[in-house]
Amino acid sequence: MCIITSSMAGSAAVKAMKLRVGLCQMIVSASKSENLAKAREMIGKAVSQGAELVVLPECFNSTYNTKLFRQNAEEIPESISKINPEKSPSLVMLAEEAKKHHITLIGGSIPELQNGNVYNTATVLSWNNDRITKHQKCHLFDVDIPGGISFHESETLTPGRGFTVYDYASPSAEMKIGMGVCYDIRFPELALGYVRKGCRMLVYPSAFNMSTGPLHWEILAKGRAVDSQCFVMLCSPARDVNASYVAYGHSMIVSPWGRVVGELDEKEGVLIGDVDLAECDAVRGAIPTMKQKRSDLYELRVLDVWSVCCETGEINRLLEQGRRLARKHSSTSPLVIMKSSCGKARLMGSPLDLEMTPRHTMP
Repeated sequence: MCIITSSMAGSAAVKAMKLRVGLCQMIVSASKSENLAKAREMIGKAVSQGAELVVLPECFNSTYNTKLFRQNAEEIPESISKINPEKSPSLVMLAEEAKKHHITLIGGSIPELQNGNVYNTATVLSWNNDRITKHQKCHLFDVDIPGGISFHESETLTPGRGFTVYDYASPSAEMKIGMGVCYDIRFPELALGYVRKGCRMLVYPSAFNMSTGPLHWEILAKGRAVDSQCFVMLCSPARDVNASYVAYGHSMIVSPWGRVVGELDEKEGVLIGDVDLAECDAVRGAIPTMKQKRSDLYELRVLDVWSVCCETGEINRLLEQGRRLARKHSSTSPLVIMKSSCGKARLMGSPLDLEMTPRHTMP
């Protein structure tokens, strides 16, 4: 068991808010039913030690293999009440466990089928909320490491297009959680964007391998924690040397000060940690990097891209209007619907950069 203790938290200006988290590092096999049963077992172990927020690893329900993503993909509806047991057995399990244990469950990630595309999608479900929050992996793992691994998620997967913030609330703590999946952790811009959105915790269900894990896993976790001054949690599958993809393991929790305050080895297990969110405020007060940014020298632009809503009729209508303008002006520029700071929807890349009125925006 890892218990986070903070000598800095007492100096925070806000009342300390604490919660116990549990990271489930499990062996993932080729059998989805076995994986779901194992996940139930690990969740139960975390809850038995008092965890209120429980995290599963990346691709916890199936083998991490580009050739198998599509056949293992499931539909992820926007709410628990709309889950189809035949099309989404993993979501059924997650919803049942969250309700059974009265917890919030970050369901690692699973392959998601949406409009014919496959995504690597993390989900968040809570016992007291019907909504399913999901984060589609933004940055796809396409690498060729000499003498190491060659892996190309883009052969099967489609990248996500947006930030995902989950508003966590329990009797003991309230906070915003920024979501990422594995390779997303290599991009500090995403983490800093989450800080702009008020996050105090970043969670990355991940599956680093034996080429990148030994050198990069810990340093990236520390880097994102120090960059963002957030708690960072990485949850990995346990290592199976006989698997086609061998995960590094070493699930860990890192404090906003950059300390590794809890870590597993490569074997199956549950990491438990008590997180005091006041430490974020203490660190940000001591080293106020976000206030010291030089906007006269550089700028981080956080864009809310609405591609996740493109399947809806309203967004499709906006896109078609943009396409008609593009044909009229013989333009081949890409069309992207974006939300502007004034609350309007903007068709970026169209010939006239047409700005829609508020009545065309999504609620």
